[in-house]
Amino acid sequence: MNITTLLIKLFSKLDLTELLKDKRLRWSAKRTIGALIAITACNDIVANGVTWMNVCLCFVAVLPLCLALLENDRKPTIVEQIMIAKESRKKAKEND
Repeated sequence: MNITTLLIKLFSKLDLTELLKDKRLRWSAKRTIGALIAITACNDIVANGVTWMNVCLCFVAVLPLCLALLENDRKPTIVEQIMIAKESRKKAKEND
């Protein structure tokens, strides 16, 4: 098996829409815009070759994607969800 067929099999199983969603499985504007800029930069590199403008465009595209990986938007635990629900009930009772 050569490397090309291996890469084709690997990329055929890759779901790009999952890469553009955040950890809560919602579309992330930051990731989507970064991906569109990266696609534009790659297309320009294919058409015009590597220039300093393309390198800068790639950097601008990759920076928000890298920062998105460092985000800490974890789901609250069950205990935290219960505490949030109790606090919201207390506030609702106080408002009545």
